[in-house]
Amino acid sequence: MPPQSGLLLVGLEPSISPIAADALFAEQGLLTSRHWPEFGLAAVHLPAIGDERSRESALASAKARLVQQSGVRYVENDWAIEAASHASPNDPYFPEQWALARINMPAAWDATLGEPGLIVGLIDSGIDLQHEDLIGMSIWSNELEVNGLAGEDDDANGFVDDFAGWDWVGNDNQIEDPYGHGTHVGGILAANTDNGIGVASVGRNLTILPLRVLDERGSGFISYLVDALAYARRKGVQIVNLSLVLRLDSLAVADSIHAFAETGGLIVAATGNYGSQVYWPAAYTETIAVASTAMDDSRSSFSNRGPETDLAAPGSLILSTYKDNSYYLNDGTSMAAPHVSALAALVWSLRPDWDWVQVKDHLKATAVDVNAATLPGPDNEIGYGRIDAEAALIQAGAGVSFTVDYLAGQYTAVDQPLRIPVQLTVTDTQGQRLPVVGALIHYALTGAPEIGSGESGPAPVLSGTISTSATGRGLIDIRTPQQVGQYELRVRMAGQELLYPITLQDGPLVLSADATRPLVSVGGEQTQVVFRAATSGQGELLTEPLLVELTTSLGTFSDGSQQRTAWIRNGLLTETLTSGEIAGIAEIGMSTALQSQRTFVTIQPGPTQRITGPARISVQDWGNGVTVPIRLDLADVYGNPIWDTTIVNFYALESSFAPQSPSVVMGTIESLLSVPNWASPRVAYWAIVPGTFSIFQGEVIVQRNHYWLPLVSGEPAATISQ
Repeated sequence: MPPQSGLLLVGLEPSISPIAADALFAEQGLLTSRHWPEFGLAAVHLPAIGDERSRESALASAKARLVQQSGVRYVENDWAIEAASHASPNDPYFPEQWALARINMPAAWDATLGEPGLIVGLIDSGIDLQHEDLIGMSIWSNELEVNGLAGEDDDANGFVDDFAGWDWVGNDNQIEDPYGHGTHVGGILAANTDNGIGVASVGRNLTILPLRVLDERGSGFISYLVDALAYARRKGVQIVNLSLVLRLDSLAVADSIHAFAETGGLIVAATGNYGSQVYWPAAYTETIAVASTAMDDSRSSFSNRGPETDLAAPGSLILSTYKDNSYYLNDGTSMAAPHVSALAALVWSLRPDWDWVQVKDHLKATAVDVNAATLPGPDNEIGYGRIDAEAALIQAGAGVSFTVDYLAGQYTAVDQPLRIPVQLTVTDTQGQRLPVVGALIHYALTGAPEIGSGESGPAPVLSGTISTSATGRGLIDIRTPQQVGQYELRVRMAGQELLYPITLQDGPLVLSADATRPLVSVGGEQTQVVFRAATSGQGELLTEPLLVELTTSLGTFSDGSQQRTAWIRNGLLTETLTSGEIAGIAEIGMSTALQSQRTFVTIQPGPTQRITGPARISVQDWGNGVTVPIRLDLADVYGNPIWDTTIVNFYALESSFAPQSPSVVMGTIESLLSVPNWASPRVAYWAIVPGTFSIFQGEVIVQRNHYWLPLVSGEPAATISQ
C-alpha cells in the first residue's frame, strides 16, 4: 500500500455547512484540519495517540464510523501521490549512461526485461565474472557438465568441464577476460541493473554465454571464431554478438555465419572502426551490421560505413564494466553492437513467434532516421537509423494476445484478497500458441474518474508490476481497499491497456436460488428459478449489476444451453428451466466471485409407454406345479425407468398371478405366476397398464420331468410319467 499522511478526506453533502461538519467531526473524536467548501470536502485527523499501529487501528475505526453518518458522501485516506514517470534504476553511474536515455531504454523497460531462457552468445575476449556489477548475472550453465564428473566430457561435445562456455585462446574452460573488451561489451548486454552498484545494462534479465576468442591484446584467429559459432549453434544460442571484425573476407566465416542463420540464429556484428568500408562479418547479409552514433545522434567519426550498414546505436563515450573490477568510457562500434543485440533479445522475448529476419526487419522499421535532413531514408552512414528501444518494444507488444481473467460485473468486497490471472501469448505460423516470457505487466487500482470530468482520476490506491512466467502467465495479487465505492483497475503491457470498473461492496456476497416448481416431468415442462444476490453487511439485495454463471445438470435454460452467463440486476434474476428427455435430479447452480449456490428440481419420468422383459421363461415341474417369478421393466417414451407406483394388470391362461399388489422399484415390477401341474406346457401371460397402449406378452415353457423305477428280479424298469 502507498504511504498516507494520517488525514481522512471527507466528502460532504451540499447541505452540510463547515460549522455543522466540524460539530459532526467532534462527535466522532476527530479534529478538522481544513475545508474546501467549493469541493464539498474536508480533511480531519485524530488527536495525537499511541504508536503507529494504534494510530492506524484508530484511524480505520474512525473512518468506519464516519462513513455511516448522515450527510457524509465518502471517507478515504490521504494517500501519497507520485510523478507519472518511468522509474530509473538506482545504479550510481546510470545518470552518466547517456546512450540508454537516447534510445529510450527506461521507457522500453516497462515492456520487458528479457526472457532468461533466451541465450545471447558473447563471442569476445571473455568476461570478468568476479566484477562487482557482474557477479550473479545470468550466465548460461551447461547442466550436464555441472552435474557430471570432474575431468570428464559429460555432454560428449569435445570439451571437458565446459561449465559456462569455453576459451579457445587458452583451450580451457577459463573464460576470464585479461583484455577487458568482453567485460565492457558484456556489461552493456546484461550487467546487474537496479542493484545500487555500477551501471545499468540494456538486457538486464538476459542469459549470456561467454565464448573467448580474443587474447589479452584483442586478437584471435578465424578458427577460434568458427569454433565459437559452432559451439553456440550446438548449444541453442539464439543471438550472437560479434564486437569484432575481419579486414578480409573469409569463406570459412561466411559458411559459419550462413549455417548459423540457417538454423534460425541472429548475428549482430560491428561495422568496424577507422576504415573505409564495412568489415566482415558485418558485411554478410545474414547479420545485422551496426554502426556507431555519437551523443548528438551523428555518425561517430570512427564508425565504418557502407551499403551493408543496417542500423546504428550509441558507440561513443559508452560507460560500462571493465577489467580489474573497474568502469571505463570506451568508443567503438564494438559498443554499439551490444545495444542492438540486447534490444533484439528483448524484442524476441515479446515475440517468440518471429524468426530472426522478422526481428531484424522490425528493428529497422522502428529505428529513428536521425540524419534524415541530409540523407533521408536508408543510407551508408547509419543504415535505417539509430535504434529506438521504446518504439521497438511497444510496437512488438501490440501483436501480443493480452488477456486478463477478470469479469466485468464480478462481485468484489472491501478488504478482501483479489487474485487476477493475466496471460500473454502469440501465435506462430503453424497456429501454435506460444507463451510470452519475462514481459512486464503494470497494474493500478484508482478511484474511478467522474463521468465527463476530463480528469484521469486520483492517484492510485495501490499499484505494482509483475512479470510473466515460463507459461506466459502472471498473477495480480492484491487486497482490496477498505472503502466501499467505485474504482478502476488499469492493467498495462507494452502499450496495451485494459480498464476494468470495480465496485467494492460492503461485506461478503450472499447468494440464493429457489425453484417455483420443484417437480416437473420430462418432455418440455418448465419451472422458474429465482436467483438472488445480497450483501451480508446490510442484508439487502445487491443494487449493482452482477455477472453470474448458471449451470444445470439436466434440462436447459431459456437460451437452450446448460451453461450460460447472465446479469443479476437489482439483486434478482428469474430464469426458465425446461425439462428434456432425461429424468433425474437437476442440480442448478449459480457461481460468481469464488462463491456458488445450488438448488434442485426433480424431473420425473412420463407415463409408462414401454414394458420389457424376457419373452420366454423355461421352468421345470416335478409334478406339483411351479411358481414362476415374473420381472418386467417399465419405462416412459424416452426410455426413463418409471419411479412411482404404477398399476399393472397381469393375465394368464390356465394359471393365476399372486393376489398381492406388485410394486415398482426404479422401473422394475415383480409378481408371481402359479402354473398348476395340469396346465399346458406353454403358458401365455400378459401385462397391461390400464388406460394406455402399454402391453407385454410373455410365455412360460414348463418342462415335465419323469421318474425312473429300478430293475427288479431281472424285469425291465417301468416308466411312470408324471
